[in-house]
Amino acid sequence: MKQTNSTWVETLLRSQPIRRELRRARSAKSAKQKLLKSKKRNMKQTLLTWVELSRSAFNQNIAQIKSAIGSRKLAVVVKANAYGHGMKEIASLAMQHQQVDWLCVAFASEALTLHAAGISKPILVMSCIDTDPAQLVGTNIHLMVDEYETAKQLQELGQAHRYSFPVHIKIDTGLSRFGVLVEDATQFITQLQQLSHIRIAGIYSHFSESDKQDGTFTGQQIERFKAVLNSLNKANIKIPHVHFSNSAAATTLDLPFCTLFRVGINAYGVWSSPHVREKTKARHPAMQLQPILTWKSRIISLKGVPANSFVGYSRAFQTKHLTKVAIIPVGYYDGYDIRFSNNGVVYCNGQIAPIVGRVAMNATMIDVTDLDQVCIGDEVVLMGPYPGIRPHELGTRISNMNARELTTRINPHIPRILCP
Repeated sequence: MKQTNSTWVETLLRSQPIRRELRRARSAKSAKQKLLKSKKRNMKQTLLTWVELSRSAFNQNIAQIKSAIGSRKLAVVVKANAYGHGMKEIASLAMQHQQVDWLCVAFASEALTLHAAGISKPILVMSCIDTDPAQLVGTNIHLMVDEYETAKQLQELGQAHRYSFPVHIKIDTGLSRFGVLVEDATQFITQLQQLSHIRIAGIYSHFSESDKQDGTFTGQQIERFKAVLNSLNKANIKIPHVHFSNSAAATTLDLPFCTLFRVGINAYGVWSSPHVREKTKARHPAMQLQPILTWKSRIISLKGVPANSFVGYSRAFQTKHLTKVAIIPVGYYDGYDIRFSNNGVVYCNGQIAPIVGRVAMNATMIDVTDLDQVCIGDEVVLMGPYPGIRPHELGTRISNMNARELTTRINPHIPRILCP
């Protein structure tokens, strides 16, 4: 049996601002009476778990980011189902926002999905072409190219369709993932200029650790990229779109050579690291980001569990007194991390309830003994813009992972709902 006492959870519970009128029952009889009274069902409620996306929070975040980058263009990264938020839903918000100029995805198939959904703003594919490239002809989709063979294939297809493919050349400045090596960049771009149906629309790179406090390597990457730009300038090669920035760099670094900024996690109201938040505050004191995601569920069962009983698999939790336990139909299948077991909290009726026992595949138990008037069907917030359950807080305080991992793991089958 493993029973974790998380210090930060206990602190959060002690500091709960909402008055607790329902106290632990002093007798089994009174506790059972209150439990039965709270078992009123609302059969009209059908969704068991869903994700709400705040339009106003998204718009606020975009406005804040634009204030940091000025007149330069902004691209919102919606790869990986928009970091778990819902790719189509976020793309629709971006389409309606005048300050969003571009969208970025990882794969061509994602770009085609957005194009088919009516997204007309330019979309950059930052990884590979995982579909028939003929489907990309005549669309608003730009492609990353870092191999001459890929460019030649696009050239042949472009000739057949009388179409020039817009491409962005990726430069490897130190991430060692995709990209042309710095020393080969100018020659590579010169070769591509000879291809009549390839239009070089952009050049870019990607930071390795711009969210770290030590900026030494980030500075080295910047200098390598600037060396490529200087070489192209000497060769009189002009490329319209120059971009390097990610979310962390957009608010903490001076990148005057960039004409376009790619922003992912910041657009969703989440800081990439505590250091980035502090450094951003120093540069832009008024900047505030608001998480746009609220992951909700409902209580589907309530029961009184006697003292000294075990809760969940492997007897992971043992009650010390008669405890009112509520079950919510969300588990690790849905993307709710098993490391929240005995080590996390949720909000129910504006009050904080700790998770007890092990998070199961499709269910999680919470202790609602001290909560007011809890009923079956009541909403529960697992992740959202509230103290203790903001994505970056959950990542750093509970699971020791970054917020991007937490949100991208939310199962795509869960409905995403746009809210005001």
